[in-house]
Parts: sequence; structure tokens; C-alpha cells
Amino acid sequence: RVLLRFLRERLMETLAKTSPLFAPFSESERTMLTSKFRFLEVDRNVRVVEQGKAVTGLFVLLAGEAAAVADGNPVAHYQAGGMFGELALIKGTPATATVVTLQKSYVLHLPRKEFSEIIMTHPQVLEYLATLTLERDDH
Repeated sequence: RVLLRFLRERLMETLAKTSPLFAPFSESERTMLTSKFRFLEVDRNVRVVEQGKAVTGLFVLLAGEAAAVADGNPVAHYQAGGMFGELALIKGTPATATVVTLQKSYVLHLPRKEFSEIIMTHPQVLEYLATLTLERDDH
């Protein structure tokens, strides 16, 4: 349990310092923001997001691998630092793909309510996520 707590803190600290998602925030804001995320330990072959269903929040893969499949076709592959769920949250629509873990993974989950509060108070986060979404649509 102690090792898992240490691992979680180190992974979150690294992500907060390196991810463009956290770039607009000061050090104290980053600490506040990371505290809103829930740390999830997810086994292999778990559907984290299901196509056609409501997304519960924004997901950030800390460690592990996941794949997105839409209508039976692979559409994305996620590794550490990868984010998913943002498109449905931004558009207010059900998930456009199913995201499944390919191995045991550690995932951060920012619940929908907290996501909405953050994008309302920090529009640059919404801008970054919208840019990320557009880049994915182009591929």
C-alpha cells in the first residue's frame, strides 16, 4: 500500500510537470488540480469508456496501455500521458469509441463535474483539449 501511494504520487507529480494539460497552472494550482483526480488501478481488458454511453469524466493514462475502438475499428492507441473522454465531455455527447486497457494500467480520472468547473475557470485547458481533439480527427 505504501509503495502504491509512492508510485501514485510520483506519477502524478511527473504528469503535472510535463503534460500540456497542466501548463497553464501555477505550482499551487497544479497541486489543487491533481487532488481532484481519482487514481485508478485498472486490470487488463477493462472497458474504461464504452461507445454510445455517457463518459464519467476525463481519463489520463499514467502507466500502461489502452486502445480505442469505434464500430469495431481501431481508432487510437494510448500510452503514458494519453488522454481520453475529453471529446464526449466537450461536446456533451456519448462516447464515440470504447477504450479498453491492454495491460494492467494506472489511470487518473477527473469526474465530469470537476472537469466542467476547471474548463469554466481555465479556458486555456478547454482550448488545449479542443486542439488535441482536432489533431485526433485529422488522423
